Amino acid sequence: AKNVISAGEFADQVAYMKSQTGAKLFNDSSDQFLKYGTSITPTPAATRPIITETITVPLERDLKKVKNLPGSTKPWKAKDKAGKHWVVKDVSGSGIDPDHLRSEGLADELYRRMGFNVPKGKIINAPGGPMKITEFLEGGQTLAEWKVGKSASEIKAMYAQIRKGAVADALLANHDVAGLSYDNIMVMGGKAFRIDNG
Repeated sequence: AKNVISAGEFADQVAYMKSQTGAKLFNDSSDQFLKYGTSITPTPAATRPIITETITVPLERDLKKVKNLPGSTKPWKAKDKAGKHWVVKDVSGSGIDPDHLRSEGLADELYRRMGFNVPKGKIINAPGGPMKITEFLEGGQTLAEWKVGKSASEIKAMYAQIRKGAVADALLANHDVAGLSYDNIMVMGGKAFRIDNG
């Protein structure tokens, strides 16, 4: 079937994620999947660096709202004192459950530590409740926008890049990873970024 992760890729990701997040996060189902059928031969896990980058975001008072952005969580685009743009989500007036926002921040951090592309950002504690601030991907396109005019081979390669995170998506229950209109994946510089991971 097209765009289905291979047994070897699955094995690589399970082994890597166990090494980085601890085997206790996994039940026996992942191992049983690998043992299912005689044709599955797991390949050695790829060596990837542990991502421990320190991320700094502006304070709430240093952000000026530019415009509202599309999305059910009512994000908005902001600009800091240096002119850099950010995407902001907050619980004040948006109806977002604070725990939902925190789960987005946690999912972003887990993806980042596992080596997958997400915009740099973090959760801060603002007076009105938790606020998620992430970099605005200047020049980025949604996956739907990026696909326009691309060849079949380019699209296939991009899908293959996205599929490398399939096990992480399943672990984090990110069932809407691509988005209804292929708008939860942003493409910038040939790299796919997961941008809405709640």
